[in-house]
Amino acid sequence: MPPKVRFVNKINLTCVDQSNGNVGGDLPTLQQWNRNMSIEQVLVDIRKAMNNPMNKRLPQPPEGANFPM
Repeated sequence: MPPKVRFVNKINLTCVDQSNGNVGGDLPTLQQWNRNMSIEQVLVDIRKAMNNPMNKRLPQPPEGANFPM
């Protein structure tokens, strides 16, 4: 089972569910998860998503905004 990854602070990325901050299964590392992988690989994949030109153009929520718990 892949790890469950969730943002507390609001962020606008295509791989993040905007209602609760959960990182979706469309992240390649989570889709291909196996027991030899580490959380570091998930974080690197999230960083790659942040650098994606499509995500860079998305407007971001105001500083300090959080997803509901």
